[in-house]
Amino acid sequence: MVCAKYKERLTSARRNHSTVTKASSLYGIGSSDDRQEASVKIDLDLDARLSDDNIRCLRENLLARGILFDLEQLVKDYKVFKNLSQQKDILLDERTNVARAMADIVRGKSPNDINAKELLISQGAEIKEKLKSTMAAWWKAEENVLSRALQLPNRLHAETPLSEEKVLERCQGTIEMKGEPASHLQYAEKLGLLKFSGVGPRATYLMGELAEMEGLLVQHVTSQLLSAGLQQIACPEIFRTLVVEGCGLDYDSPNEVFTLYQKEDHLKANAFHLKGNSLLSYAAFLTKQQIKTLYLPLKMFAVGRHYKPPVCEDFPGLYGTIQSNRITVFTACKDASEATDTQNLLTHFIWTMIKNLGLPARLILVEPSSLTVSESLRAEIQVWAPSLKTFVQVAAVSNHGDYVSRRLMTFHSGESHTKDKSYVHMVSGVALDVTMFLASLLEHSYQELLSFERSTMRL
Repeated sequence: MVCAKYKERLTSARRNHSTVTKASSLYGIGSSDDRQEASVKIDLDLDARLSDDNIRCLRENLLARGILFDLEQLVKDYKVFKNLSQQKDILLDERTNVARAMADIVRGKSPNDINAKELLISQGAEIKEKLKSTMAAWWKAEENVLSRALQLPNRLHAETPLSEEKVLERCQGTIEMKGEPASHLQYAEKLGLLKFSGVGPRATYLMGELAEMEGLLVQHVTSQLLSAGLQQIACPEIFRTLVVEGCGLDYDSPNEVFTLYQKEDHLKANAFHLKGNSLLSYAAFLTKQQIKTLYLPLKMFAVGRHYKPPVCEDFPGLYGTIQSNRITVFTACKDASEATDTQNLLTHFIWTMIKNLGLPARLILVEPSSLTVSESLRAEIQVWAPSLKTFVQVAAVSNHGDYVSRRLMTFHSGESHTKDKSYVHMVSGVALDVTMFLASLLEHSYQELLSFERSTMRL
């Protein structure tokens, strides 16, 4: 269940973001004289995405996600850019031919004709001037196209429900709530299980049995993932703007990511951002990497803190905390088919694991308006929150296709690393948001928390 206020802000941010052009770390910025080249070479597959065969599908994608975007203008600008690219390539070839002809005369391979040399010099000067003006127009056209094309969302997966969320499974759970619904904050305050930090109302410390339960849940899920063949890694929590943008987040939006203070605005496109244990952790690990195909699928998981901006006041206490403890999962796949199979397997595995934890839960596929721009499909596992009288997300598995790989140059190939390179397809998710799960568990019954703790220790 997505907070209504958060969803409204997300939609508003998407609309504003689609109309704003700003600096990006994913492509070179500036004129031909002072252009700052990016450290990655992005491939947005615009020839295919903006083709006559696919433009209708892209338009429907934008509409379903609630993104306002002037697609027709982008198509026109892209045609201008392609035309300038052809002119640039022709001029570069002509310059190469003139330079080669002059070199042949100097080396004596061609007759030393003064008139021929003067003609070549004249042609070279003319080409230089044309190339200078063409390159200036090309830089501007490229920035104009890429700055907006980067805002295009991922393709929607065929299984994504187009209008509203689709419930796949439900379970009643084995833990029965006793008495009237009460907030976990009431139990926590009464029993001394939660301490609020002086940093702010959404920063907390877990105390007593609640802290012990957190550790036990982490141990339990970790052992389950290890037994399933996933490899545990240590992931970064702070990222450069390059990785943030590569994963489809707006680095300048306070609703999406924390940004370390930058005194000068022009440095924001190369700043540091705090997101914690997330897709960004794995994307940073694999940026500009080329993996041997025989190592795929590459299955990993990590345990750590996740940080999210406080954008929803409707979720109190642990439901709305800016810092939560998460176990995340990630798989790098060779193609779309393997990514779909992997997502289905991971979803089934995590759903079975959470069902066995005993809380009322459901498994859903979310609608396009709730997807991030990098997601093509998301399966979400939610548990019942008695005090909120709704379901809250505690786990999810997302299919990103090759969306992130095309931005951050993540490839796979055979034995020869120079041939047959293909983009890696990524599947990421949350095996368990321990903080959210504990809030729901505490609301069902503190006594159940104690018995749950003892039973979990025996798992």
